[in-house]
Amino acid sequence: MNEPGESEVKALAASHALLSALEPKTLAAVIQAGKIVRYRAKRTVIKEGEAPQSVYCLLSGSVRVHHRRDDGTELLVKLLSAPALFGEIAALGQIPVMEFVTTLQTCDVLQIPA
Repeated sequence: MNEPGESEVKALAASHALLSALEPKTLAAVIQAGKIVRYRAKRTVIKEGEAPQSVYCLLSGSVRVHHRRDDGTELLVKLLSAPALFGEIAALGQIPVMEFVTTLQTCDVLQIPA
């Protein structure tokens, strides 16, 4: 899938509850440091047990946060719809990621390095 253009990224970021609170220069720096990734539906964004790589700002779309049990079943933790933030606990605490995050639909995500 095509990634969003620069103007689309700025518009999505400006509408994000957390990012919109930043000063314009700070927001520009965050966007510059990060990477916008467009995920198709049913794609895994992060996996339980991984080292924290990024903080994720969900700019569009929705995801489900879940755990996988040993028998293969899943335990739903929460559903998130844009604007949302995830992965911040692992990144701030420098601890392994505690859950899986999988897209429910096409999502634009700003990945900010941990």
